[in-house]
Amino acid sequence: MIRALVVDPDISVRVAIQNLFAEHEDFVVVGEARTGAEALEMMVRSPDIVLLSSASLEHDGEPLLAMRTRHLLPVVVMSDQRQGDLVALAQAAGARQIVSRPARVGSKALLEPDEAHELLQALGFHARDAYTPSHEHADERHIVALGASTGGPLAVMQVLKMLPPGLGLTVLIVQHMASSLMAGYAEWLDRDSPLSVRLARGGERLVPGVALVAPGNYHLCLRNGQFQVNTEAPVNSCRPSVDVLFESLAAECPRAVVGVLLTGIGRDGAKGMAALKASGAHTIAQDEASSVVFGMPRTAIELGAACEVLPLEEIGPAILRQFDISG
Repeated sequence: MIRALVVDPDISVRVAIQNLFAEHEDFVVVGEARTGAEALEMMVRSPDIVLLSSASLEHDGEPLLAMRTRHLLPVVVMSDQRQGDLVALAQAAGARQIVSRPARVGSKALLEPDEAHELLQALGFHARDAYTPSHEHADERHIVALGASTGGPLAVMQVLKMLPPGLGLTVLIVQHMASSLMAGYAEWLDRDSPLSVRLARGGERLVPGVALVAPGNYHLCLRNGQFQVNTEAPVNSCRPSVDVLFESLAAECPRAVVGVLLTGIGRDGAKGMAALKASGAHTIAQDEASSVVFGMPRTAIELGAACEVLPLEEIGPAILRQFDISG
């Protein structure tokens, strides 16, 4: 049975969905909410999927994004129209599908038979297709971890542009940069790369097609299947530190990882890359000729931590080969 959380400000719409589900034993409503914020408070009811009205998106789509990245829930959005600003916002925030919202007729809200069929099909398909990490897939590569410093922003962008969103990767980025610039950096990557990119806030889980950037002055790490940000002591005089991220991945799920160390000053990331390689990850270091500063990659190479040493333009294709995709 599929457990759905229904979110709409109009009680007649929520009643219409309840009545529709009452006719189909495969579905049950485990909670109703008027707003996205109310819906987030109902996550304790363990829904399998969220049916969210575009009228409940709020101005920035943040509740939908939280459902996707923090709670790993597929979200189907109901809308009175199939295009427009709200639909674009829903799609950008990660909605799996847009379906028709029950139309108000007098005091009731109704769906046409074909619209009801589409809604039920969407819920059934996406609830069963929801991404749930498991030990069964722990050895399948699905994480790309990038570390960079001087010269890194353009290098990271070039790599991201080679990674199609449909490949289902989670991308993690540690970039040494002034804290005040990190939000704009993440927004730039989100706008100009194929992936959905945002600053990590802690509490997220692995979500395919999403890239998380370590926020300024915070370490990013994976512990017990959940991302954490913290202000523990700098490592290699860096916070965020590439070593902190790489070493956490080496401890949690190394065989799922492709670790990449790009241009940068210093030695941050080299020790963590060695731990990744020793634990079964595939590792790539940028070569000297294409690096703005050949510090971090050089140290990793000297430690024997790199499975491959490649010019920047070959790193994207090399990552794709690890996922059986020719670049």
